[in-house]
Amino acid sequence: MKFLICLLALSFLNLTASSSRVSPHGLEHNQPKDFNIDIVKTVVVGQSGATDFKTIQAAIDSVPSGNNNWIKIQLQNGIYFEKIVIPLEKQKIILQGNNPSEVIIQYNDAGQAHLCGPMLVNAEYFVAINVTFKNSYNNITSY
Repeated sequence: MKFLICLLALSFLNLTASSSRVSPHGLEHNQPKDFNIDIVKTVVVGQSGATDFKTIQAAIDSVPSGNNNWIKIQLQNGIYFEKIVIPLEKQKIILQGNNPSEVIIQYNDAGQAHLCGPMLVNAEYFVAINVTFKNSYNNITSY
């Protein structure tokens, strides 16, 4: 639970989660040594081409309630403009991209810090690998 709170709080700082790299912030992210899990299903999310879903939320919604098997949601490169919510009953989800600089989940929201990030995880056993989470609220663009 503490990890979840930290993940959401750091999403404001454009946190980059990576399985085996050093992020632009100088933080090293390593996959745990005992991270041997059996993935029973993989679905692909992308904005073009042959994919199972066009949005991450649609892929999460497809996970059965009360799920007890690991399901990987493989993200194609792109910027996903969506607010993602993983409900309590949708556990054991791996959200994986190929490169954190090319797989970005972005949402423009403000309010209470623990609620306004681009992703809200209420379920146990959630893993994000090679994905950047970005809250673009008040993002100033120069012309």
